[in-house]
Amino acid sequence: RMTEGDHLELSDPVAIEKRLRILVNGKEVLRLYCTPTMVRELVVGFFMTEGIIKGNWCAERMTIQYDRDILVDIPSEGEVSLEGGAITSGCAGGVTFERNPENKSIEDDLRVERDGLRELFHKFQKSSELYKLTGCIHNAAISDGKNIIVLAEDIGRHNAVDKVIGYCILESVPFQGKIMLVSGRLSSEM
Repeated sequence: RMTEGDHLELSDPVAIEKRLRILVNGKEVLRLYCTPTMVRELVVGFFMTEGIIKGNWCAERMTIQYDRDILVDIPSEGEVSLEGGAITSGCAGGVTFERNPENKSIEDDLRVERDGLRELFHKFQKSSELYKLTGCIHNAAISDGKNIIVLAEDIGRHNAVDKVIGYCILESVPFQGKIMLVSGRLSSEM
């Protein structure tokens, strides 16, 4: 740390980012970078929200190997579709896939009062241990309006969102009656 005419040597924790290589039936289909936590949840959330596999696949049967890269292999009877892929403005150049989602209204009677939302978001911000340690992590959470059900941290805001979505899918947490909290902005493809 440099000051007026002096310097101080110190240690400062930094966030880790690893390359994640995703294979379907042994064939590599995608690479992305992530904080190496909640990898299964990230892959499930990303593949489900982007609709990459058309047909049957089983998240419980995917294998994950941690080495220099993280290698995930998904056994699938479905067909992989990477059509419409676009590089996003994410820090490491994220990717999203142009899909035509159904434009139907979603009914939900969840209500959160302004003070309750403020208190919930304060809890959310205080819960990010990696952010407190490094100052450079995004986080996302799913809440029932009172409590945080799951919180995920990642260098990539998109990854943090996919991690909490993947968690809910894997743990059969219904999205009805829930809200998502996210650090930073929500870009258009999110």
